[in-house]
Amino acid sequence: MKAMNAMIGPAWSAVTRPATGGLRRPRGVVAVAGGTALIALVAILAATSAAEVIDLTPARMAILADAGRSCPALTPARLAGQVMAATGFHTDSTGGVGGLTAAEWAAWRPSSDDAPSDDRASLRALAHLTCDLVGHLRVDGFAGDLWPLAVAAVTSSLGDVEQAKGVPAAVADSVQRAQAYANSYASMFPESPTDSVTVPVGTTAGPTPTGSSPAEAAPTRTPTPMTAPPSTSTRPALTLAFPSFPDASGLRLVGAAHPTQGRIDLTSGWQSAGSAWATQPIDTASSFQSTFTGFMPFQLDGMAFVLQSRSADAIGGLGAGNGYGSQPNGDQSRMIRPSVAVEVDTIDDFFDPPNVDTHVAVTMDGDITRHYAWGDPGFSMANGQPFTVWVDYDAASHRLDVYTSPGTSRPVNPLFSYPVDLKAHLGGRAWVGFTGGTGPVGLSEARESVLSWRLTSN
Repeated sequence: MKAMNAMIGPAWSAVTRPATGGLRRPRGVVAVAGGTALIALVAILAATSAAEVIDLTPARMAILADAGRSCPALTPARLAGQVMAATGFHTDSTGGVGGLTAAEWAAWRPSSDDAPSDDRASLRALAHLTCDLVGHLRVDGFAGDLWPLAVAAVTSSLGDVEQAKGVPAAVADSVQRAQAYANSYASMFPESPTDSVTVPVGTTAGPTPTGSSPAEAAPTRTPTPMTAPPSTSTRPALTLAFPSFPDASGLRLVGAAHPTQGRIDLTSGWQSAGSAWATQPIDTASSFQSTFTGFMPFQLDGMAFVLQSRSADAIGGLGAGNGYGSQPNGDQSRMIRPSVAVEVDTIDDFFDPPNVDTHVAVTMDGDITRHYAWGDPGFSMANGQPFTVWVDYDAASHRLDVYTSPGTSRPVNPLFSYPVDLKAHLGGRAWVGFTGGTGPVGLSEARESVLSWRLTSN
């Protein structure tokens, strides 16, 4: 152990342990590279065992059981282990029992009305932050069980984990204790088996193939104020039926969106963006089936079917922002978050899936550069002919299925499927509708249109 401390040096000694037994965040800790130190760390972490924990009240167990299923990499026991290692379940006035920083709380609180003292809000915020980091790590090429690395990124930073190509030595003790606590809490949550830390060191994953479905990742960390739609305790059936759009009845149109000649034009020529939201939000705990007919006269930046809990008049950026996001390195406040989108993109930008002009993809929280599942429809969706997109959500299995066709006949198999828990990601209620965006295209015909739409939720 003395030899190990010598290799790790000052970075290891920078870790402090408060009286509660939890680790307060050593933000900006410099990652320790070096294969020998990392190999030794793997050996240390492999010895992780159960640790003494505090008892949980039934109320906290219920909250952990809900928030701990925010993504496949997380479990209620793992979330409890994170909290025990970070705060010992002592409420922090800045970020609550989850121990979030002020910036993290501002970005991840479920609603702008939530307070850090609300355990449910704080634990859900920590869960979504952790899942977001899992998504970033997967996109960055890490493979395997990414929860330990996400814990390390929460404790230190994502950059430190990327530099170390694994758990940085300076926070290895925190990750080890979080895992040990998780193992102890596993007996309280039968679906959370006892497991051990696995540290990916220099592992890489190839690009996501067409139609594949990587595990769920939550939104990015940039703070954006949010106002969630009101939630209800019942789940009424809902039908939205728009065989055409003679006017804007039943919709809230924002930006360039407007009804014309029986359709909704989301954009109109030069650098425009628009959104159209059903005035009645949907229950995210219910399954739904959505079908819409879209139209683009030629290649444009794109349009999207979007579910979001930001506001009833949300709108994103122009051009490649597709009306729900922002250009890379652009104004991130234009990113609609939290949101889940199925985009129809007909221009091959440098951040898009390779070697395809037209693609359909799942993106989240206005981040147009991250495609969590995507497919090439195999036909043009920007040739002046209508196309049809079906989006089905199964609330029981938390699965989104996307189908596309140049006509009106639904294919037998989906273009792709994606695992996502809409309730965990968006809250209990969400607005649903469409967004679109164009860039420097001067033609008045540069419109992205919705010709018809039907959604049933049960």
